[in-house]
Amino acid sequence: MNESESDHKYYINGKRVWAGIERVMEADGDEFWCAAIGDYDTWDSIELKNFDNPRSAARWLSKTLDNKPKVFGSIDLRIDEARKAVRADGAEHYVMGYLMLAYGIVATRANRNMPGYDILAYLPATQKSCRIQVKYRESTDFILLKNADFDFLVVITDEIVDYKKNYSISGLDQEIRSVKNWTAYIAPRDRVIDSVESKKYFKIGYGNYWMNWKLIFDFLS
Repeated sequence: MNESESDHKYYINGKRVWAGIERVMEADGDEFWCAAIGDYDTWDSIELKNFDNPRSAARWLSKTLDNKPKVFGSIDLRIDEARKAVRADGAEHYVMGYLMLAYGIVATRANRNMPGYDILAYLPATQKSCRIQVKYRESTDFILLKNADFDFLVVITDEIVDYKKNYSISGLDQEIRSVKNWTAYIAPRDRVIDSVESKKYFKIGYGNYWMNWKLIFDFLS
């Protein structure tokens, strides 16, 4: 296996195994990554599973093996987890900032001990408030929620890069500058509750959820 690491020891149910990830090229030019686990003594394969990318393969290995190891050769899931933690935190600040700037809604982070929601939103003009749960996801249309103790679910996903012309003061010089933004899906609790109670994945990619921040404003008005 190309992405195995001899310095790391892997176990399943206390028994030592080998684990690794290999890139496989098919005859038609397509490629996939094979995650494999095998008997350490005989080198026989125990389980093989194919994935579209190496990090998905590494995440499967991490979940399958004892103690959830994070390093498989050059793939270090700790880096991914740290980056996702930063972006998840940033997603909450993004939602708070957008509501305050676009709608004049006062938004503050909830106590970390509140598992159902992350943000408390308050409209001074009406003195109404609501609870918002924020999730950050990378390129996915489905999300699994553990509870529905919120009024709105906001999912931040899919980085968008627009290219804008930037002019100097004289108007003569210009450059093309990339401007990043992120897609937001806003869904009220009554559209999510069935998925939560049935423990099924909720599909976030519907058009009526896309960037529909006004749902929150109307709720507070």
